[in-house]
Amino acid sequence: MFVLKVGGAGLFTVVMTTAVYYYCTLPLTGFPEPGKVTTIVMFVQFQRFMGRIYEFLGFGTSLDYRRKAGRKRRPPVDDPTLLVTDTAFDGVKVRVYQPRGQGQVKDGAGLVFMHGGGWILPSVDFFDHVTRHIAKSTGAVVGSVDFWLAPEHMFPIPFIEDCLNATKYFLSHAGEFGVDPGRVGVAGDSTGGNLAAAVALKLTQESSTNVCPLKLQALVYPALQHFDFQTDSSVDKL
Repeated sequence: MFVLKVGGAGLFTVVMTTAVYYYCTLPLTGFPEPGKVTTIVMFVQFQRFMGRIYEFLGFGTSLDYRRKAGRKRRPPVDDPTLLVTDTAFDGVKVRVYQPRGQGQVKDGAGLVFMHGGGWILPSVDFFDHVTRHIAKSTGAVVGSVDFWLAPEHMFPIPFIEDCLNATKYFLSHAGEFGVDPGRVGVAGDSTGGNLAAAVALKLTQESSTNVCPLKLQALVYPALQHFDFQTDSSVDKL
């Protein structure tokens, strides 16, 4: 009789190899850089696969696993080019990035950033490298909103109580950060793009002049509608 003994490390290797092989052979075609797309799909699918195993073994929910897997330690605060502060805007947790060496700037630009993650993931820590880069490359003061996540905190809490209130606070206290309130914008990717657009729309509706007080919106692949996934931006026409 042939008996194959596989230890924990060996089993993990077999599972990993099988999963990688399966996802590497997905028929992804029609993309300018299929290798990068395949890598992203592999990562996402593997996280879902491991999440199901995590839940099956009774360690918690699949969402618990994905949050733990995507969690990053807070990067070091010390940065010769940025002053990074964890604070609160009207009770909302926000990480503020202020470029150093600008002297007594009174009319700088400001940006309120809202991260992506499908409303359920992850945190300002995960997007720290993005918000740091924005602050360094633009010279703007960036406030990254650490809004509450679903399903524990359902709509409209992340929108109204967190992102909207944080943006209003930043607009009304812009001078404290050396920012001109007329040079404040909102930005976000995916879910964050949805929240940023919603904030801009709400501020326009609340304005007595029906004019949005924000200078700009920077929306990166925003989730703007869920009624029809046959739009040009959703359909692969290649």
